[in-house]
Amino acid sequence: MEWVKTAHDRLVKRTKKAGWELPKNSVDGLRRNLDCAVLKYLHEILREEGQPPIDTVKGIFVEGEP
Repeated sequence: MEWVKTAHDRLVKRTKKAGWELPKNSVDGLRRNLDCAVLKYLHEILREEGQPPIDTVKGIFVEGEP
């Protein structure tokens, strides 16, 4: 999760510096545009650092209200 947080923070800085709008997840929860952008950016960071890409992500995602 620390890698994801770092990627998110760096993506926020990059988009602000470029004058772009940060992607947003849809309110219906079906389109996870921000989540996708963060994970793609994490892969970019890893590639730039000569690290292997992440092969698998495993997690539990609960739908709806907490």
